[in-house]
Parts: sequence; C-alpha cells; structure tokens
Amino acid sequence: MMTTDLLPTQLAANDDTLDTCINEKSHFEDHNVFIRGLEVLKLSLDQPDNAASHAHASAYAHAHELNQMLATLIHILEKYQEQPHLLDPHLQEITLPTVLHLRLYISNPPINPTRTICIHRLFKLLYSLTKVRGYKTIIKFFSHDVSDLEPALAYLQTLDSKEPGIWETRYVLLLWLSLISMIPFDLKNVDSGGLPGTLMDQLIKTGEAYLGSTGKEYEGAAVLLTRLLTRRDIAGSSLNEFVHWSMNLLQSSNDAFLLRGVLRCLAMILKAAPRALTLPLIPTLLPTISLMSDSRISNNALLRKLAVKMIQRMALALLKPRVASWRYHRGTRSLSQNLNVQPHAVTSEKSANGHDESVEDDTPDTIEELIELLLNGLRDRDTVVRWSAAKGLGRLSERLPQDFAQQVISFVLSLFTQDTFIIPETLEVSLAAVSDATWHGACLAIAELARRGLLLPERLHEIVPWITKAIVFDQRRGAHSIGAHVRDAACYVCWSFARAYSPETMKPYVPVLAKVLVVESVYDREINIRRASSAAFQENVGRQGIFPHGIDIVMMADYFAVGNRGHSYLEISAEIAKFDQYRRPLMDHLVNVSTQHWDRSIRELASATLYKLTKLDLVYALACLPTLISRTTAADVHIRHGAILAVGKVCLAWFESRGPATMPCYTNQEYQELIKPISCIIPTYPTEYLESFGSDLTRAALCQFVSCLADARWPRDVAVLKTWWEPKTRSSYSLPYAMWCIVNSTLERREDGLQEAAARAVTSLASWDALEDESVATNLMSQYLANLHINVNAVSRRGFALGVGALPAEFLLQQPSRIPQVIKALISASLVNVDKAKNDAEARRNAVAALANVVEKLALSTIITKAIDNTSFDRILRCFLQGLSDYTVDARGDVGSWVREASLKALTVCLPIGARVDGIETQVSFISKDVARAAVAGACQQALERIDRVREAAGALLMTILWAVDRGIAVESREEFEKVLPRDVDLNWLNAGEVYPRLIQLLHVPEYRVEILVGIAVGVGGLAESLIRQSTTNLVELVNSLPANSPHQLDLVDFFRALLDIFARYRKQDRIILPLFEILDVLFVVGVVAKLDHTTEILDELWDATRREVKGSRDAKKLLAAIKLFGGFASLGDATALSFKKVGRLGLELLLAFLTHAYPKVRRAASEQAYVVLSTMVDLGEEAKEEVETALLCTDWDQPVPSLRPAREKIFSALNMS
Repeated sequence: MMTTDLLPTQLAANDDTLDTCINEKSHFEDHNVFIRGLEVLKLSLDQPDNAASHAHASAYAHAHELNQMLATLIHILEKYQEQPHLLDPHLQEITLPTVLHLRLYISNPPINPTRTICIHRLFKLLYSLTKVRGYKTIIKFFSHDVSDLEPALAYLQTLDSKEPGIWETRYVLLLWLSLISMIPFDLKNVDSGGLPGTLMDQLIKTGEAYLGSTGKEYEGAAVLLTRLLTRRDIAGSSLNEFVHWSMNLLQSSNDAFLLRGVLRCLAMILKAAPRALTLPLIPTLLPTISLMSDSRISNNALLRKLAVKMIQRMALALLKPRVASWRYHRGTRSLSQNLNVQPHAVTSEKSANGHDESVEDDTPDTIEELIELLLNGLRDRDTVVRWSAAKGLGRLSERLPQDFAQQVISFVLSLFTQDTFIIPETLEVSLAAVSDATWHGACLAIAELARRGLLLPERLHEIVPWITKAIVFDQRRGAHSIGAHVRDAACYVCWSFARAYSPETMKPYVPVLAKVLVVESVYDREINIRRASSAAFQENVGRQGIFPHGIDIVMMADYFAVGNRGHSYLEISAEIAKFDQYRRPLMDHLVNVSTQHWDRSIRELASATLYKLTKLDLVYALACLPTLISRTTAADVHIRHGAILAVGKVCLAWFESRGPATMPCYTNQEYQELIKPISCIIPTYPTEYLESFGSDLTRAALCQFVSCLADARWPRDVAVLKTWWEPKTRSSYSLPYAMWCIVNSTLERREDGLQEAAARAVTSLASWDALEDESVATNLMSQYLANLHINVNAVSRRGFALGVGALPAEFLLQQPSRIPQVIKALISASLVNVDKAKNDAEARRNAVAALANVVEKLALSTIITKAIDNTSFDRILRCFLQGLSDYTVDARGDVGSWVREASLKALTVCLPIGARVDGIETQVSFISKDVARAAVAGACQQALERIDRVREAAGALLMTILWAVDRGIAVESREEFEKVLPRDVDLNWLNAGEVYPRLIQLLHVPEYRVEILVGIAVGVGGLAESLIRQSTTNLVELVNSLPANSPHQLDLVDFFRALLDIFARYRKQDRIILPLFEILDVLFVVGVVAKLDHTTEILDELWDATRREVKGSRDAKKLLAAIKLFGGFASLGDATALSFKKVGRLGLELLLAFLTHAYPKVRRAASEQAYVVLSTMVDLGEEAKEEVETALLCTDWDQPVPSLRPAREKIFSALNMS
C-alpha cells in the first residue's frame, strides 16, 4: 500500500534497537595492527634531531601521519572499553616496552621540540590504556626500578603544569611515581641529592601542587601522596603534617578543584593506611563532618560524595574490623544444588535473635553522628552521593552490634513511609508526594545490607511490600516522569535477595516478587530497567530455584531479548502470559499502568498487547473493560488516549475470539453492561476533547477505535440517546453515522498523522457500513469526490485524497461507475494548478499515493482488466510520470520532492501490475513503449538527484523495472542496465558514494543520456558537500576517459551534444542551468573543453547557449556562475585553433563588459576572473599585460559605474579591443 499500513503500535515496536551485542569480541582482534602502530610511534623517538627538518612540508606531513597513527591506536583501544579484560594477555607486551623506551629519553630530556612531541604521544597512548583498563591494572607493568624515581620526578617538574595539551603526560608520570615510591627501601638511601631539598619533600610538594589541578592530574597526585604517606618510613610526621595542611585548606580555601583533590587524597589515605595509622588522625579529621553543611561543599555533588567517603572511612577506622556474628548466613551457594534440591537456611554461629555484647562497649559515641550523616546522605539529591552513603552504611553495619544495626535498618525502612498518605477511596498508599531521591537511597541501602546478610529474615515481611512498590515506582512530572533510578535500585535489591537468602526463607515472598519482576522485565519503558529486572529474575531462578516456570521465562526474557521494547511487549509478554501465574498480573499492569503512561508509544504498545492477551483470558479482559470505559472521557489526555485504544483492541479480540461460529458474540448481560456503554462512547463523546489541546491524540485514538469496532463487526443497531452531532442523512441517531462524523472531521484536520489514522478507519468503516447501505455509499462517494475539487481548501483535499485511496476494493467494485470517477478525481487532484494560490504539494502527494492504493487494491481483489481498462491505466501511469517533474519550491524548500517520491513509489507498485497483464493479454498493451521509456528515464534521473529518500525510491523503481515480472517491462539497452545493476546487487541508494560510480556508467546508453546528465547536474548543484564531491569526481573521471571522437562508443562530441540538448530542453530554468554552468566550469578547469579543437560547431553552440541564458538576467547568482564560465571561454584565446581564438575573444569581451555591471559583486567577480585569464595569456605583450593588470588591481570596482568606465576603456585599449 502507498499509505502506511502499519499501526502506530507496530511502528513504536522498533523504538528500541535490539541489542544483539554485535560488537562483542572474543579476543584482541586488532593486536597485530596495534603493535605495528606502536612500533611506528616508538621509532619516531629514535630519529636523528635533523631528520625531519630538511623540508618543512615533509616534517609537517610526517607529524600529521604520526598524529593519525596515534588517533587510530586510541580508537582501537576504545573499542574494548566494554570488554577491557581482552587486553590483559597483551598488556605487558604493550606497556612495559613503551615505558622502557620513554625512560631512555626522560633520563636525558631532548631539546628538539619534535622529539618532545613524540614523547607526549606515547604518554597519551599510555593514558588511553589506563582509561580503558584502569590505572591499577596498567601501572603494574610500568618499570619500578629505584633509578627511575629521580629522572621521572625531574622530568615532571620540567613540564608546564598549566599547558593543557600535555595533561596526559603529567597524569601518567604521577601514576608512575606512585608505583616507584612503593620501593621497599628508605627514600633517604636512594636520594642522590641532585634535587633541591630531600627527595621525599620534593615528591610531597609535587603531589600537593597537582592536587588542585583542574584536569585528571589531581587523581594521579592523590594516588602518589596516598602511597607515599602510608609508607612506614614516612607515615609518622609527614602524614600528620599533610593532614594538618589539608585541614587548613578545607577550612579556608574556596577553590573547588583544590578541595576536590584534598578530599580525594584524604579518603584514599583512610582506605589504604592501616588502622593503627589512621586512628590517631581521626580527632584531627572529625571537623570535616561539618563540611556537609558548608556552602562550598553542599553545592557540589562531587565534593559531597567525597565528604561522604571521608565520613564512612572515619567511622570504619573508629570501629574494629570484624564481621558481625549475628548476621544471616545462607549456607550453600551452589547453583546446581539449588536447582535440584530445596536446601534449608543455615543459621549463623549465633542465633539471629542473639546479641553480640562483646562489641557493645567498643562503639564510640562519635559513630552515631557519623551514621546520622550517612543516613542523611541517602536522601541527597545526587545519585553518586546516595550510592556512596549506602555502601558506607553496609560496611559500617557489619561492625556494629545487632541492636545498633537494627536501628539503622529501621531508619532506612522509615524512609519509605516519608510523605506517603492513604487514599480514602481505595485505601492504597499514595506515592505522589514522596521523594524519588529518598526512595532510591533507601533501596540502595537495603540492597547493601541484604547482600551482606545484615537484613535478618524476620524483617523481610516489612521490606518486601515496599520493594514491590519501588519496582514500579514512576512519578509524573509534566510531560514526562521520573523514577527509573528507583526501579533500577529496587531490581538490585531483588538481586541481592537472591544471593543472600535461602529458598526456604524466600518462599513466602516468591509469588509477589516473581510477578513484579516479570512485569517490569517486559513492560518497563527503559531498556536498562527491563534488563535489570530480567537479571534479577534470572539470579533468583538460578539461586532460589523456586520461581514458577523460572527456566522457561529466563529462556524467553533474557538480557538481549528484552532489549527491544516492541518485542518485549508484543512477543515475549504474550508468551509469558500463557503461564497462569503471570497472565493476570501482566494484564493488570497494562490496564492500570501502561495504558495511562505519559509516553504515547507505550500506550499504543499496551493496547496492541492487550489484544493478544485478551485472546488468552477473555473473561478477565472483559472484567477490565468497565474500568477502561470509565477512563475514555478522563480529563487527562494521556489517560483517555490509552483507554480508548485499549477498549478498541479488547473489543476486536473479543469478537474475533467468539465469532463468527459463536454468533452472537455476547450474552444479554454483556450487551447491557458492555455493548451499550461502548457503543455510546463516540456518539456521546465530549466535544471539548475533540477540538481543544490534546484533540490530536484523542482523535487518533477514536479513529483506531472506529477501525477496531468496524473490523469486529460490532452491532450497528444499538440505541443512542445523546449525541454531539446533528444527523443530516439518517432519520435516526446511529452509531455508524457518529463514526463517519468522527472520521470525516478528522480527515479535515491539518496533522498528517491524524489524516492517515482517519484514512485507515475509512477502510474498515466502509467495509462494515457502506457495503450494507446503498444510500450511505452514494453519499460517501459524492462527499469524498467533492472534497477533491481544487476549490476546496488544501487541508481537506489532503485528507479526503487519503480517504478515497483507503476505500476498499469491494466498495469500488460494487458499482461500475465508481472506479472511473475515483481515477478521474485523483488524477485531477494530483496535477499542478495554474493558480499557484490553490496549489498544495501535500494534496498532490496524497492523491498520487491514493491512486496507487486504488490500483493495488483492485489488482489484489480481482483481475485488473475487469476493473480498469488499458486507456485508464495509461492515464494513471502518465499521471505518475508527470509527478516526477514536480519541482515546486516554497518556504519549506523542495516540497515537490514529496510528490516525486510518491510518484516513484506509485510506479514501483503499478508497473509490475501492468507488466503481468501484458504478459497474459496480447490484444491490448497496458504499458506502452513511450511510458516504459519515460519511467526508466525518470528513475535514472531521480536516482542521481540530491535528496536521499527520493534517490532510494528511484533505486527501488529501477530494480523493479529491471527484474520484476520476468523482465516484462520494456527497457532499451537492457543489457547495459543489467551489467550496472545485476539482480543480486546490494546497493545502499541513500549513499551517493555507492550510487554515482555505478549509474554514471549508464551515460554510455544514448536513450537515457540526457536524463542521467540532468540528474548529475542537479547533484553538482546540491547543498551537501559529499554529494557535490561524488557527482563531480565521478563525472570528471568518466569524461577524462572519453575519446575526442569515436563512431562506436560514447565520445566527447556525444557528451557535449547531450549538454546542448539540456540547454535547449531547460532553457531559462535556473534549477538545471545553474548546475550545468558548474559542470561546464569544472570541464574547463580540468581541460576537457580544450580537447574539442577539432569540432568547431560544438564550441560555438556552447557559447551561444551560455550567452543566451545570461542575456537579460538580473539574477546575481546566475551571473556569478556565468562569469566563471566566460573566464573559461576566454582562456581558450591562447589556443592554436582559430575557432578557439574566436570564442576566446568573444568570452573576454563579454567578461570585460561585466566590469561596468550594475551589481558591485558582479563587477568584482568579473575583475578577478579577467585578471586570472589575462595573467596567463602568452600572446599578450608584457607592457600591455602590466597595464591591464594594474588597471584591474588598482581600481575600486565598488565605485559608481560612471567612474569605472575610463578604467574599462583603458583595458580595452591595451588589449586592442573596441
């Protein structure tokens, strides 16, 4: 079909790209290429200092090649960003030789700046390795000789700390120093004294200096200081001094970058240093807890995160390392054992209800304050802070006594109840006012506590209800919603449950968790949540072994399968719904959540899925209908849109499930409770929802609703008591009439999507109603055809053209006169009108598409010759061919391209239909030779033009003409076409780089040469640089290969004859002539025109055609293009051929005449072109040349024309021209 037959739901099904992990690799595939490139970079360091200095250009080119090589190597590494472990077997081979090579030059830094740049390139490569694989892994392969310490430090100190281009070098050097500083020798013994002060002081000062860096160097400095200050020979006084220095900065500095570096370093020290070192520092560091309320910190998420890390690590230092004896121990963690046996929980060493009194007295009072800050961190507005606080609470709770830890857990649980309230009507808990950040933090904390066994089984009954709410957490915020991060964290909680508890413990909660995880894994809007839920479900299936149908569902809804949203809704959920335990939860979610979702595609997918699930459980679907019916007139446009779609789909599935064998499809009770209310939806629909904001969604839903009821063969005689319309053609109120009113009024709307939805409804509605009632059919035909008249407003013409095209074939075949009427009206509507005010590109496009639809439907429903005679079919094809010449332009651009694209698609549909007839019928021809030739020519031209989608449609038409219906369509020089476009060619028609090299070969076919050249010309005049480059390059290559004159093949004479034919055919049509000027200019530049010295008439005709196009023109763009062309003609004046000299002189005269043109920019262009031409003339004497060049260069051509005439006359005189 020409109009889109896919429902919006089917289109939405492709919104998410199915992640098939195409880029997943099994090994370091680029190893050899990478090693060769690395060797090139290393060898660049070994070149002599004067190797690249002989020629500046060659040195620049060499540096460019090295930069390109570096970029290539970095790109190779970044391809393994998601699978960095594949690099592990090769890291030593890559890293260690590179570092050893650098060590040679760091010890004796080069003076040559070129070599210095080469050093920085290798450091950039090392940084890329740390970025992909992580610095902790990479620096293991660095050289750690004692002798490297001072040279590396000295080289780092020589670098400009503010130079932005070498920050990678500074960062890697700091990491290298951090590794070397771990040598098991006293630093005093390796200090040569070559640096001012002690080596230790220099290292500390260097690290402190880079802590305030704005770039990544601050991380390297923090690593260096951490490893240095936690050495046993330094940790004493130096660590204390650093801590005091840091605390002073934290209290006084306003530099956010310095605060970031200091906090990171302190946090790393607290993590890396033994407790014996850190515990004495805690009193000094405790004032940092006030930083959370300091405006310098509180307004910066990263600083707050680092402050939380400081707090948790101070608290950990205050508590003795221990694992709580009261925590829950699951016991066996064998997956095979879990699947085959139902193991019982193994209790901890002490009873879960027991106490651990031995640690009660060891808990410092300060811990409470620190834990309170971490608990507040769970409610922070930024995820990184909440995540850090949650991990900190989990780690701390492992060291706390049971009572204390239970208080922490109770507080975390209380976060779920904040700002909730009970809805009186439903007695449900409302989450509308809760903070998403608080819920996210609480879920993260619960997950951390659970996976460590700190959440005892007796508290699960409190937690699981909140987690099930968190898994579906979604808060509306205007036109979108928030809550994906909460749902993600809730899935993490469920994943933690699987790893923490035994199947016996989890058994009471499995039914609810299984259902909610399955629902989210297929119905969540976000791909990461579907995958997180699927992963949590899979983990529970593997470790618990008691989830209903777990293995089957894991096979259906795995990580990759749920990557595509449409596939998840329409396929996976329909399969899962075959299991009784999950069917109704899935349907409940669709009815109560998905159909009310803020995203239109979700609502459409939900309704399409309900259609499938209704056939699995009709009873429950019908029980849901009253709820959906009540929402069809909701004030919220999203709710009513989803409800209308859902009701329609359920009704269609209902009648398909029971009919026609079980007619009637409903009981008396269903008639009263469902049929009547549903039948009244459209007749009694509030008018404000059809015209006000959101009416586009409402009308689109109502049109689909009409389609569903009509396709279901809904009862037509249901009594309607109240309507929003006045019946005009029927004696009584009726549902079909109300439906026609909705559909017809929607066809008159401006939105394309609405008109297409209404057109789809026309097909179903006409089959259901118009075929049954002759008066309805008559009125329908007269109304629709009348609205195609040119005097009707353009928007109505667009819609009703689609409506006519959507009329079913049975309806058209019912009366013999209808088909000619439709064909005549649509052909008339597709033509460009003389009155430009009445022209509308969209109306013409829709008429062309509708005409093709009519032909296609008739061909599928009957023998086409019985419906359309050969004369009418010929008129239809010529209508489409005429559409190929629609180049209408308005403020929106080339709107005619819509008509051309529709015409190409229409020909693709209709030509095979006619060819099949010609293959059977011998009496008459449905496709005449001139139509076939015009179709091929038009497809060739459009396939070379600048708009990608038009080019794609033209390519499809060409392949159809060549290979459809056993070559039933006549193509002149078919063999040439089949060589260029064989049947199995895989050509991306959207890519000009693939299309032009092939189709330009068809210039050898004389029958289509002009059209192909026109297409190339339009491509040369396009706006896209790539398109201009492709068309120009391929044309020049072909023309340069042509002989000057040949009787048996395409030669230059034939080529230029074709150009002259274009000049004649498109005279004064600047759309073609301007690009043609561009082509001729290129041909002059590359010297092709100069090869025509044996053919004088061609050159004379080219000159006459060019001059004729420019004569009388006031278009500056055209004149500027012509000036370049006249310069090309004038350049022929130096040729030996007399004909060339004649044309050259004429060109120069006309070029100089433009020196006094009315437009200043034209005068400037003429003077520049004249200077270029005259400066290369060898026949011009030196004195005359100097005089002309002086006049051209020294004259201000922007002055008024009268003052310029003397200069022009002086030039004419010097050239002996009158």
